[in-house]
Amino acid sequence: MRQVFLGSPWIHAPTDPDIVRLFNTCGRWAKLPAGGCIFNGGDRGEIALVLSGLGSFSFQDRHGHNHIFTLVLPGRLMGDVDGLSGNIVNVTDAALRETEVRLVTRDLFLQFLAENPAIQRKHAIGVIHDHESDMEGMIANFTLSAPDRIVTLFASLIHNLQTKPDSEGYYPLEYSLTTIEISQIVSVARPTVSSILNQWLGEGLLKKCDKHLCVSHSLFAALQDWTHRGATPAAKIRKRRHRRALNGVDLRVSGTQSALDANGNR
Repeated sequence: MRQVFLGSPWIHAPTDPDIVRLFNTCGRWAKLPAGGCIFNGGDRGEIALVLSGLGSFSFQDRHGHNHIFTLVLPGRLMGDVDGLSGNIVNVTDAALRETEVRLVTRDLFLQFLAENPAIQRKHAIGVIHDHESDMEGMIANFTLSAPDRIVTLFASLIHNLQTKPDSEGYYPLEYSLTTIEISQIVSVARPTVSSILNQWLGEGLLKKCDKHLCVSHSLFAALQDWTHRGATPAAKIRKRRHRRALNGVDLRVSGTQSALDANGNR
């Protein structure tokens, strides 16, 4: 599922409990309708903690096409990055479904972080991890086939929601994404998404369970994750860097020796 980093594609990790307490204690409750946005960015922007429902980060390209690059599950923040910077950027923080949130002002959020340096450090690391998740989604869209992107999206949702399979090995997708939403996330044309899903339904890899789609474990059989290839990631990285360093030394020595030999032969 992951190819470079440790975060899940398109989906951020849960927000630190200390920050969640700030929103639960001081936040203003609100209900966003589907398509509703928070006022994020700038000096007067707000930061939202998603309580229920489903949010997203998206942008429009120059042709007016919408692209979703993050799904915001409950327990995650919206507007926190531009809340920190104060920048107004081409990102829309919106609800894909009716979504309950708690909102705090940018000033309160910054004050809280300034008064709690340890929490501020943890949040900074969390923001980095969030961006790595966003990049994992983009990397999937750059490198994987259309079916593999959709499988990766389903696997990321199931992993982050800690969904358990039923007795037949099917995992229910608790968020029923439309074909348009899936196409906007995985950068695949909507008719292609529909064709792939219908093929899987015909093959028994998907089935309809009440209001949800259920995904067979067989669909994930070929899914790969860079952390699951034998040795632990840290050991593999150290070994690879060591090998590259040795090769670099050998090349430098070889080049130096060649230069000495050439000078000696003059």
